[in-house]
Amino acid sequence: MSFVVYIVNAFKHFDFLVDTIKILVLVGVLMFIYCYSANHNNKFFATVCILTTVVAFGMTFLATESDKTFWKILIIFVFGLQVVAHLVFFRIELRRDLFKAGAKGHGAFFVGESKHDVLSQEEIDADISQIVKACQNMSKTDTGALIVVVKDDIYDYILESGTQINAKITSELLETIFYPKSPLHDGAVIIKGDRILAAGCYLPLSQDTTLPREFGTRHRAAYGLTEAHPSLTAIVVSEESGIITAMYDKHYKRYIDSAALTQALKIGYGLTQDSEKKVFWGD
Repeated sequence: MSFVVYIVNAFKHFDFLVDTIKILVLVGVLMFIYCYSANHNNKFFATVCILTTVVAFGMTFLATESDKTFWKILIIFVFGLQVVAHLVFFRIELRRDLFKAGAKGHGAFFVGESKHDVLSQEEIDADISQIVKACQNMSKTDTGALIVVVKDDIYDYILESGTQINAKITSELLETIFYPKSPLHDGAVIIKGDRILAAGCYLPLSQDTTLPREFGTRHRAAYGLTEAHPSLTAIVVSEESGIITAMYDKHYKRYIDSAALTQALKIGYGLTQDSEKKVFWGD
């Protein structure tokens, strides 16, 4: 039997209302599985789940009447296995997110803190100057640092991997956090607006094999974050050489001075035009 005949026979037994509802429910659950897995840094797991279910569902749709029972059992098994796998692999995240969803309402699954005051150009410039000053001072003393500037939202799991601070940005505070004997110096500082939201945060490491060999853990963590979240800007100060590196949307610039760092931060804060962004970071 040809493929066309399979399609025709399948639609002969298609109950528009019931089968459409089933398809929409399945697609909705699959989208939730993919989004939840991807947002928790497991895109491979999410993709495997989607592909296996789509294949099983497609075979059920195209099967002859005599084979439909087998394929229906198979898709139920595959679907049930994925639900169990998510409950096992993401049990901690699910418990945490369900609790927060009940406490905070819509949007708690995928975003972090979203309420912040609207800052003036002068206030943002002042905050940027504090970050630049801290990076320059740490560069002179070869103090390692990783600073992430968030323009919109950041996922809860990143913030909660560190210590909540919610303090005004000052160069003194940033330098204190990254002081080698500070308990928070190994992780990343997350900045949004004029606030240091958290410190000591752990980020996903990039597996990109084309990165320079000089890139250490901080650089790979910063690059990995920009791979997953292109709107974020990461600044790294090397504890080996004091070199300052800026990263954005899988681009990076090394050996940057205060002027270039200021420009990178202005882009991170969303103060520049797209044309300026392209000139600085490239396409």
